[in-house]
Amino acid sequence: MNAMNRRAPAVVAAPVVVPAALSAPIAVALLDNDALALEALRVVVARQHMPCTVAWHTTSVAVALHRCASGGNVPDALLLDMALDGISGTEVAARIRRRNACTAIIGVTAYSLDAYRDDAVIAGMQALIAKDKLVRELPSVMASIVSGGVWPESSEKGGFDTVAESHRRLHETTIAGLAAEQLSARERDILQRYAAGASTDDIAAALAISRNSVFTYVRRACTKLGVRTRAEALEQLRLHRMFR
Repeated sequence: MNAMNRRAPAVVAAPVVVPAALSAPIAVALLDNDALALEALRVVVARQHMPCTVAWHTTSVAVALHRCASGGNVPDALLLDMALDGISGTEVAARIRRRNACTAIIGVTAYSLDAYRDDAVIAGMQALIAKDKLVRELPSVMASIVSGGVWPESSEKGGFDTVAESHRRLHETTIAGLAAEQLSARERDILQRYAAGASTDDIAAALAISRNSVFTYVRRACTKLGVRTRAEALEQLRLHRMFR
């Protein structure tokens, strides 16, 4: 992952109208495995034309997960990089969202938003921002999602759920319900083929798709099921008798 420049961008964010509900300082937390990028992110947030305070910032996923689930450390908003060491930003977001019904989760990335958008929606995030647009867009994003909305403000544009909606979806639905209601037919088909002993090459050939597409379907299924690996996904589905 490319580190953000330590110096804050020269572009100055235009003032935005802050809803009355946001008159108190917004406690923002930051997660990025790159220390330089994390410091640059802290500077950008500190210079916003909104009442924001950086409650805490960390390069550790474990620390972020703990603080987003414990008492006085829970922030109003979490900005996290989408490419972390050994784990994706969407997986971190999904873990937080299942237990946290109050923190808005915003992904930031130097790569194409389209590469992450679908998985970010599934994981219960509220927005994605390109790093090169962070200074300009962050005030509007904060004003929208911390007051209970999503970004873009029309959910039809971005497909994101509010904090409350995404928490309800991820927390209250059982694993069996997720498998039956949220796994797509293609995701179930691929997992069933793996369970029957097929290899990735076998599945790709049978479905006339690439190996990378197979991996993408598996990754999305894992996010929905709240697990990290294909083996864990298969075990969850076996436990809930989705297949033998």
